[in-house]
Amino acid sequence: MISQGTVSIVVQPDTISTVYTTVSIQVANDAPAYGLGYINIRVTAAQVSLIEGTEYDVTLSFIPEYKALIQSSLPETNVKEIGPMDTAVFPVRITNLGNARTRVVLNVTDVPSDWSAVITSQLIVEEGGGTATAYLVVKPPKGFGYHYDEQTIRISMQPVKADDPSKKGEMYYESFLVQSRGFSTPGFEFLCFLGALVVVLLLIVVPWAVKK
Repeated sequence: MISQGTVSIVVQPDTISTVYTTVSIQVANDAPAYGLGYINIRVTAAQVSLIEGTEYDVTLSFIPEYKALIQSSLPETNVKEIGPMDTAVFPVRITNLGNARTRVVLNVTDVPSDWSAVITSQLIVEEGGGTATAYLVVKPPKGFGYHYDEQTIRISMQPVKADDPSKKGEMYYESFLVQSRGFSTPGFEFLCFLGALVVVLLLIVVPWAVKK
């Protein structure tokens, strides 16, 4: 876009006169980073009195900078209800809407105490709408007894140019709600084993004591 398509100038005899305008270029999000582009501009000077008109074509070249742009989506949901002995797994699909191969760095930013949450640390996503999937794994506290817990876990995602870590984009965030419902009996299997062992010993000892 040219800010001023028509400009006027006063031409003095035997002098060179200069006039300025501004050209603004808007590049598509998926235009290849650092790929050479160009536009053609035609300048026309109309004839005025005895001064002849003229036309002049110029080619203006430009190189788009890296644009860090991603979009996250949740193939399943961001809310899950599980038991206190279970694990919630959330897939997070990331699409590269930028113009170069991008590394996405992921972190868990908010996790309640006694809860455990880990996520895929980084992904490489190809340009041109490439996608990749990260996984958030959440474990609620499993202390003995009945649980009725509900907590929110938050993650961050930052796009970085794959071959130049200094080129970084803004942070993106997603939040997930996990509800932990039910009884937790950690070590229950071991207690069952001890109980069964006691029963077996009684079955052996009692008949022997009766015979004595």
